[in-house]
Amino acid sequence: MTRDEWINALYERMPDGFSRASVGMIVDDLILPALPVWQPIETAPKEHGEYVLLWIPGKNRRAIGWWDRDRYSKRPRPFWIWTIGSRHSISDCRANPPTHWQHLPMPPEGK
Repeated sequence: MTRDEWINALYERMPDGFSRASVGMIVDDLILPALPVWQPIETAPKEHGEYVLLWIPGKNRRAIGWWDRDRYSKRPRPFWIWTIGSRHSISDCRANPPTHWQHLPMPPEGK
């Protein structure tokens, strides 16, 4: 389901008093992050500090990554940075851009 489909389905079931915008926040904050669904990279969040799980087809691997808006970076500018293990190479990131993404799982509750 798309985000809008989730909002429509949930909005129809909500009690009176819930706006479509508030249902959208519920979908964004609670439902979409819980779904392990690969989505096209064009739909990935690009906010500063937002880490996501990326699919890197050139490496046939999953990787943790983030959007880099560094205006001083070489082309392409901006671009996705990803890491497999504890290291990454900027040239490797540029040469092997991700095609899909998903939210990282929620951290465990507790202390």
